[in-house]
Amino acid sequence: MVNDDMLYCIQCGGKIKKDSDRCEHCGALFGKPLSEIKRELNEENVDNNIHNKIKYSNVQSVGRLTLFMVVTAGFYEFYWFYRNWKDLKAHKNLNIHVKLRTLAMFVPIVDLFFAGSQFKNINDYARESGVKIYSFWFVFLLWAIFEYMSSVLGVFDGITMDIVSWILTFAVVIPLIMAQKTLNSYWEKEQGNLPKRKISYGEILVLIFGILLTIIGLFGS
Repeated sequence: MVNDDMLYCIQCGGKIKKDSDRCEHCGALFGKPLSEIKRELNEENVDNNIHNKIKYSNVQSVGRLTLFMVVTAGFYEFYWFYRNWKDLKAHKNLNIHVKLRTLAMFVPIVDLFFAGSQFKNINDYARESGVKIYSFWFVFLLWAIFEYMSSVLGVFDGITMDIVSWILTFAVVIPLIMAQKTLNSYWEKEQGNLPKRKISYGEILVLIFGILLTIIGLFGS
């Protein structure tokens, strides 16, 4: 939502006035003002959260994501993919193996398939829920270019190559931020207003390990 007078269409995700009962983009008729429908959906989400014993929102702060990616030199992205698969599996009742998919992210070329599938799924679920989506191909290709170029350049000797490689490593957070913003809108729509969950012990271990790898990489170069 950009301001208090605008909402996103629950059918196409287009931006319309909150008191509209028809989308000017896709022509969908709501039968009542969209703001009223949104409020009812939010109340229903609150009831569902209580019934399913959901205490915390799956929303993640973009600032926290950026910080964790920077201090771990990009290693946190593996946990980011793991967390999203775990949350979406529970929410959508998906028949996927979260740990195997996360391990596959450590395998070159194979990681392209699984990263692409998650970026696409986030976009598809957001579209179904009626929130604003991103350009899948732009986000996926941006991630792939930053991910692979940072690895390739890191192989060559020279301080210039090392600097560019580190810059690209940190830049991987850019496509993740774009996806996270859409994902946050999706969770806010699906779960309503819930408190954000705290850092888990597993997440702390990932951060410690990632920071150690960053230190080794900096002083070992």
